[in-house]
Amino acid sequence: DAKPVPKNLELIIEALDAVEIEYLTLTGKNEKIKLNPDQLHTIKTKSGLKINVSNGGAVNIIVNGKDIGVPGTLGKPNKLTY
Repeated sequence: DAKPVPKNLELIIEALDAVEIEYLTLTGKNEKIKLNPDQLHTIKTKSGLKINVSNGGAVNIIVNGKDIGVPGTLGKPNKLTY
């Protein structure tokens, strides 16, 4: 019964507008941050990351160097899992 091996994950959150982000890692690290426009926040962890974004249209996401883009709708909260 092979379990998936957690992969290294580098997630860069680029704020396009003022936004609140809460994230929880597999290791149980729970953090809440506020970003202003043009601020970046990098999260380095193993895979198994849950993110709540107060405004899904106010962030741009880059995962392991790949630009994912804006994950949600402006003005609406969004939940992401990696």
